[in-house]
Amino acid sequence: MDELNNIILNLWIQNHNNLNLGIRFEGNDIQVPLLWPSCYFNPPENVQILFIGLNPSDSFPGAAGLINNNLQNPLFHNVINQDFQAALSYNHQQYTSQNIADLEEIAFHNHNYFNKFKRLGNFILNGDEENNDNQSYYHLDLYQFRLQNSNKFMLIKTNNTEFFDSQIDNSINLIRQIQPQLIFVANKNASDLISDILNLDWSIDKGCHELIGEDWNCNVFLSGMITQTRAIDDYSFQRLKWHMKSIFEERLMQNQ
Repeated sequence: MDELNNIILNLWIQNHNNLNLGIRFEGNDIQVPLLWPSCYFNPPENVQILFIGLNPSDSFPGAAGLINNNLQNPLFHNVINQDFQAALSYNHQQYTSQNIADLEEIAFHNHNYFNKFKRLGNFILNGDEENNDNQSYYHLDLYQFRLQNSNKFMLIKTNNTEFFDSQIDNSINLIRQIQPQLIFVANKNASDLISDILNLDWSIDKGCHELIGEDWNCNVFLSGMITQTRAIDDYSFQRLKWHMKSIFEERLMQNQ
């Protein structure tokens, strides 16, 4: 994981001074702040389910209260003593990839955004949303640029094509390394990208997409957001749980 994270930070070192962060949004010219990128925290062994988003948020409500006991990380110290964006400003003190990855791991385990993913993973692997005995699931974003508004992000991405192409190449490499049984993509723009890059096929028998490669195949569920302001309703979530668990169990039987 260190190698991939070093690629992320080196990309920032090489390009941060040349990024075009000015966009016109809703009739106004704005400058998007440059924050330290996200980094990958270590996945569990033998990841069964991979959740994929587009890019990380630029906010983490309640972060200071969650990291009080781990002040040896300078990033944690700064989050406690400043607001989240100020602590993550790229012009702030230097951080290592491990400093940042530690924050991402705390966010995954504690931020409300990830609750639906964990409930879904628990149900598929353990048969109960609250049973986390088997946590062989993981989340990553295709891009490591922190910005909560996806419409603003897509404009920034368009302004800096080469920079963001390098980021997504790195993420696709990690996906291929992990080789999960199931992928759930929780963003419309990310779903479009994954469908194109991985050359997915639609399976009319399974009701989801398939990735069929020489050394690895998996089933892929493409979706929009299912959490927070665009939360999926309870009945649709119930169908999704049943659908993904059915496909997962079918794969287990085929692999026996």
